[in-house]
Amino acid sequence: MTNAETSFFRDPLLFDELRNWVLPSCSTRPGAGARGFWCAACSTQGRSPTAWRCCSRLFPEALAAGRVRLIATDVSRRNLERVRAGCYTRGEINRGLPAAMLVRWFEDEGGCWRIHPRLRELVELRHLSLIDPWPALPSVDLLLLRNVLLYWPMDRRELALARAARQLARTA
Repeated sequence: MTNAETSFFRDPLLFDELRNWVLPSCSTRPGAGARGFWCAACSTQGRSPTAWRCCSRLFPEALAAGRVRLIATDVSRRNLERVRAGCYTRGEINRGLPAAMLVRWFEDEGGCWRIHPRLRELVELRHLSLIDPWPALPSVDLLLLRNVLLYWPMDRRELALARAARQLARTA
């Protein structure tokens, strides 16, 4: 069972916490290696671009130097194609996207608001079912796994969370 219901900055309090506390702590953690961020079950719009925009604001130099890896996965190839295209209707844009972000990161293409290529290029999209065996994935500092597990029976939740915990970097 999947649920593609999403919007930009859905649950604003969470993204405030990411922007103000979680991501800055990632930037100051020990070690000079690349930082990894993974948005699992990214759906069609809000989750991955929203998280990546937060990262681009906090890590501009690291992003430019290729030291931040941004991964978005979903079980639906159709959802991944929508994220890859980065084209959203006015109705989707009006569901939580701040006007300043629209002006800076989107272009009006007449009936479609497209995310700027620079932001789209930052995200590595992968097809992944959280239930099936996972392919090799890099360790990450932050894994967003939101609004997915609540639909699953407890044994599947436990399996997904155990796998997710193994993907976290030791210093995450």
